[in-house]
Amino acid sequence: MIDAVTFGHQTLAPATSNQAERDAARAFEAVLLTGFVEGMLPENMGGTQTGAPGADVWRSFLAAAVADQLAGQNLTGLSGLVSEGLSRNREAD
Repeated sequence: MIDAVTFGHQTLAPATSNQAERDAARAFEAVLLTGFVEGMLPENMGGTQTGAPGADVWRSFLAAAVADQLAGQNLTGLSGLVSEGLSRNREAD
């Protein structure tokens, strides 16, 4: 088993299974919320009739950043439910 991995000056220790489950649940919540947030943003972010070049990319990055912040605040409670489900599955194995 690997105890830790060092990259330059940073040493990374393996996450506990509980921490890994919480991280996975938060990431799942962020991905799910990204679609919702993107749907709330206007189609024309560029201010012109067709939108500015790259506006779709900017819009998707903005949606992902907002969704990540929402997931980090655990406002929906979804990540807690997913993490709990992952824990139950691990304990059942």
